[in-house]
Amino acid sequence: MEFSKDQKVWVAGWIDRQFDSNRLFPCECSAPAEGDSCVCPSHIRAYKTWSNTPRRRRHIRDWIEEWLNADEVALLKAELAKYQARVTKKSGA
Repeated sequence: MEFSKDQKVWVAGWIDRQFDSNRLFPCECSAPAEGDSCVCPSHIRAYKTWSNTPRRRRHIRDWIEEWLNADEVALLKAELAKYQARVTKKSGA
């Protein structure tokens, strides 16, 4: 996924917000016996990896490619487009 230097902080913040608000991000895990969602080992590995990822575009892109599925990437792209539209509207460009 491509994004500009100006968008890098927003993309990193979006990933942080997903971890804060969705304990199943970036993998959808559930406990089949109870039917309740739970944190899976993949989630923990993804969080640890993200926590150690330098905030450089190349490293963020690598993390996105490794950990996000197609639906999550599509959601990130859509949210980024909305953000960019708001920024463009505010700047009057």
